[in-house]
Amino acid sequence: MHKKLSLNEIINAVNAEVFSLEKIGKDLQGFMVENISTDTRESLENAIFIALKGEKFDAHNFLEDAVKQGNKALIISNRELAEKWSDKITVLLVENTTTALLNIAGLYRGKLNAEVISLTGSVGKTSTKDCIAQALGSSAKVYKTAKNLNNNFGVSYTLLDIPENTEFAIVEVGMDGKGQIEECAKAIKADLSLITNIGTSHIERLGSRKDILEAKAEILTATQDEAPLLVNAEDPYLLTLADKVKSERALIFLDTNGLSQGIRSVLAEDADLQIEANEESINELAEAAFESGKVLNNQAEKFGKNISGTRYKLKNLKIETGGSSFEIYKKSGGPSEDFKLLIDINVPTFGPQVTENILFAVAVADLYERDLEKVKESFAKGLNISSGRQEISKINNNNLLIDDSYNASPESLKTAFILVNKLLETSDYNESLAVIGGVNELGSYRKQLHEDIARALAKSNISKVYLIGPEAENMSEIIIKESPDKFVKVFTSNEQITEYLLQENINDSIILFKASRGFALDEVVNNVKNEIGA
Repeated sequence: MHKKLSLNEIINAVNAEVFSLEKIGKDLQGFMVENISTDTRESLENAIFIALKGEKFDAHNFLEDAVKQGNKALIISNRELAEKWSDKITVLLVENTTTALLNIAGLYRGKLNAEVISLTGSVGKTSTKDCIAQALGSSAKVYKTAKNLNNNFGVSYTLLDIPENTEFAIVEVGMDGKGQIEECAKAIKADLSLITNIGTSHIERLGSRKDILEAKAEILTATQDEAPLLVNAEDPYLLTLADKVKSERALIFLDTNGLSQGIRSVLAEDADLQIEANEESINELAEAAFESGKVLNNQAEKFGKNISGTRYKLKNLKIETGGSSFEIYKKSGGPSEDFKLLIDINVPTFGPQVTENILFAVAVADLYERDLEKVKESFAKGLNISSGRQEISKINNNNLLIDDSYNASPESLKTAFILVNKLLETSDYNESLAVIGGVNELGSYRKQLHEDIARALAKSNISKVYLIGPEAENMSEIIIKESPDKFVKVFTSNEQITEYLLQENINDSIILFKASRGFALDEVVNNVKNEIGA
């Protein structure tokens, strides 16, 4: 922590039962906590230790080590252990230590002057967070979630690590099930929130897209009053949410001019939606949000005007091997307003997902009236995004390798296919091949969604398809049936794929790797790079 908290504040925040307060040796009101420790291997000044529990660990087993490290107090959830250790150290007994850590993080967040931005979504959270941080960081002091540490622990650590002089903090929020985002939202108390999309990630655990929407919408449960919400306007589920909350908060709509719609996986339940993601409905909802925004006094005072109903649209996208270029247009929610050019962007990387990430980032920077020329200059130098997310490198024999092996969803796979198609249209590469693993956590939708991926592959210009995973055989049959000219091969191990690729004489080709993390395709990528030469 960069700002001290009193022990009394912490006791109240975590609703603790206190054992042996006199062990601290100082008055309750006067003792100031400088650090929160969760690791018994570290020794921190004036720290208290929280014994966290997870599926594979329980720090309650290491309380002796925590005491030896000089911690001033323990926060634990086991009454028997609290009574055992209370003759040696002050103990705060709580119901759940993970919740206690979040509550302390929320207490600390409340003492900061930073604008806190929270974001969630099925696809693109981490790269969008990175782009927003880069855009705001071009002219302000910014702190962001490290990598993709977006669960309850990660959100807590992020909040507790925010420096006191931070102007903007960007906090990524993920989930494993319902209720998790709401817990995090209460600690974050966001000044502005974003939802990138509602896809099919976690559909195995949650059951349907509607349930995913409800879980993602929890990010709005504990924001600052009337905190603006930015949504992907090409997602009908998010438009449905926007329509529901338009009288409560400012709404900002972003669309990629059809790119997002092109990657959506259509499910039977989608037919129940009342709002379609088309220009007419988006404009109608934006104008309604603008009218509702006239009485949202807090957001108008903060931003100096009614921002509700503002739209940002991406146009004139060009993707080449040297990078991407596009324009972003802006329109206020008023019915008499037209779209006007806001900024043109050139970035030395490419891909539909990248452009969507930057669209969100530019919108946030514009809402906070940051210098967009500095934003433009920053992106022109490259993107500061986390490792494993669509890393592109040239390897020997004039091959272009796209490593998107960190994770996958049906939507992000289709995005990758669009990228390869665009590159084939604008470059001198002779052909393309894709190494595709499966997508995990799709539950009862697994077969249907993998067949959807197979049909997207069949329609793509990718000439060679190498498949691995439980749905590989079925996908292979669909691709061969719908696109007989493609070369399709199924593998049963990463070692087989590696050996086959290294025996092939691959020249002047685009090589795509994409799969869920569990398939460990990054191992194949590294072997190919090492053998062929980066």
